[in-house]
Amino acid sequence: LGIFYQLAVPAVYALATQALTQIVGSKAVVFSDGVELVFTLLQIEKGYPDFEARKEFLLKTGIMPQKWKKYRSSDPLFREDLAYLVVKMLRLKGGAKARLLGMNKRFSMEELIHEGIMREGHGKDLMTGTELVEVMTQAADFMLRRAEG
Repeated sequence: LGIFYQLAVPAVYALATQALTQIVGSKAVVFSDGVELVFTLLQIEKGYPDFEARKEFLLKTGIMPQKWKKYRSSDPLFREDLAYLVVKMLRLKGGAKARLLGMNKRFSMEELIHEGIMREGHGKDLMTGTELVEVMTQAADFMLRRAEG
């Protein structure tokens, strides 16, 4: 797993400067942007050509809960939705409440704030392009720190 993270982080930075530069100025990003973030961090480039295929992969792997099947690529991306996806992707367990009651959107935000991956704020706020890139960068840094031990 460590070698995966060592390979993934440079690719994340390259993609962040290339593909995500266009969304930095966006006042609100859409759900497909969050899914793209997860695929970039996982370094999955082939086999999932569109949003529906990627969503299906995330549903099958448990990164996205089954009740999110209804989401469309153009749906707005809320901070708590991205937090949940990132927590599941990073396999974070959360604090005592999350372990006892199960991970949810609120606990996901708390965990990412605790880990320094996401800034404090309201979960129902829309993600901005700048914040999406910030979360992506912090998640990549977290992956690298964890890989280094």
